[in-house]
Amino acid sequence: MSDRKISQLQGVSNIEYDDVIPIVQNGTTYKVSVDQLVALGSKKMLMQESFNAISRMSYLVSTAVADITATLPAEPLVGDYITFADPFVTWNSSPFTINNNNIMIHGLLEPLVCNVKGLTFTLTYVGDNMGWRVD
Repeated sequence: MSDRKISQLQGVSNIEYDDVIPIVQNGTTYKVSVDQLVALGSKKMLMQESFNAISRMSYLVSTAVADITATLPAEPLVGDYITFADPFVTWNSSPFTINNNNIMIHGLLEPLVCNVKGLTFTLTYVGDNMGWRVD
């Protein structure tokens, strides 16, 4: 489905990576697993509402319905990582915000606003001097 524009996601909230979800495109419903949409690594979760991110997880974040905020862990360990992806290419019209939880992200003590459509990136915690590094 990488060559098709996904126009609507119907009635799903938090879905595990191996679940099948209905995607509607131009009036046709496709049943696709999240694993087929984006292959990121171990465990993936589709998120359509604000959430607390967990280290060593991959999140597919759809802002098609509403703006979403993910809050980073309060006490990360060096080497912890979290991956975020925009599988439905919606972040440019409805941004995804990462709440830093009073820990720096790439050396800045402020939230990170993700507004680039189709982006996939990983935050890796590298210690107090930089906090979460954007990879």
